[in-house]
Amino acid sequence: MESSIASLRRSWRRMSRGLASRPKLFRRAPTSAPARETGTFSLTKELHRNAGMSAAIVVLSILILGLEIVAHAGFLHSAWRNEDSGARPSQQAVVSQALTPSHCGSSAEEARRLGCLFDELSFAWQAPACYDKETIDEFQAAGSWEFFADEYSAEAVPHDQLALTEEPVHVTFRFHIADCLFLRRQMVRLLLRGAAMDTHLGAYRHTVHCGKTMLNKAGRGNDRHTRAPVIYPVCKPLQDWKS
Repeated sequence: MESSIASLRRSWRRMSRGLASRPKLFRRAPTSAPARETGTFSLTKELHRNAGMSAAIVVLSILILGLEIVAHAGFLHSAWRNEDSGARPSQQAVVSQALTPSHCGSSAEEARRLGCLFDELSFAWQAPACYDKETIDEFQAAGSWEFFADEYSAEAVPHDQLALTEEPVHVTFRFHIADCLFLRRQMVRLLLRGAAMDTHLGAYRHTVHCGKTMLNKAGRGNDRHTRAPVIYPVCKPLQDWKS
């Protein structure tokens, strides 16, 4: 492409120099009739010759401009593709294909021993591959979430004690709605990344449950009615969900 443009530019310069070296088009007309006729004939020939040369230059200029536009557009498209492929790391697979389903046991003590992390969003102990810190941090920053040991809000459970409790806690309906919304956000992110997903988040019945909860007008408000047990889901690679 670049060699074609350079060749056309050289042709354009040669034609321009040829046009510039020609005699001036307009001359003082001779006084005699034969001379006037000869001058008129020469002028007509010069006009035709220059018109052809000008047309060729115009066509050549248009070709050069068109090739430059095509070359520039191709460069921009290539740059855009390279930038786009490098600017979206979240859409690249971030989980090794060698990952196997892993479990965090059935108690907080066992989960910690297995290297699992407590997920306040799912209220679950998660294997590291299924621990989505980005979404969990966003959820925690979205509100001042409260947890209670009973449905009457008589005893609060501090955040730093959540990972230690073995008993279910009670949360507000507002917490329940936000939890469902952020879990859907988490699911989409994991699918785009090709990342592992736990069996609680990936279960279709949980998506149905969240839909019913958000449509439940009777439960709206800030009443503390939702019981949230600690769970120990299995962490599965995305390819295992397809089987």
